[in-house]
Amino acid sequence: AQWLHIEIIKANDLLPMDSNGLSDPFVEVHLCPSNLFPKCESMKTKVQKNTLNPTYNESFDYNISADNCREDFAVIAFYVFDYDFFAWRNDFAGEAYLPLRDVLGLSD
Repeated sequence: AQWLHIEIIKANDLLPMDSNGLSDPFVEVHLCPSNLFPKCESMKTKVQKNTLNPTYNESFDYNISADNCREDFAVIAFYVFDYDFFAWRNDFAGEAYLPLRDVLGLSD
């Protein structure tokens, strides 16, 4: 096993999700599919209030198998949500995926 270090630096030009024309965004990070990474829980950044260009500067570490990362379908999933204090659930704002085989340091 080895450590995978993920840094969430910032986002730009997010969609306005609130009535004031801004958002309260945060990012959830998942290693997928879950059957390859059963012990890796999702992580999330802190909420950045009233912005469409949040700066996070947060990092997360996962202890993972390098062999699992080389699977064609293994990805890091980044989901952006707008935090809603009064709603039952947060608003989905976007997603991005990074194949783990493309991550530096995991090549054969």
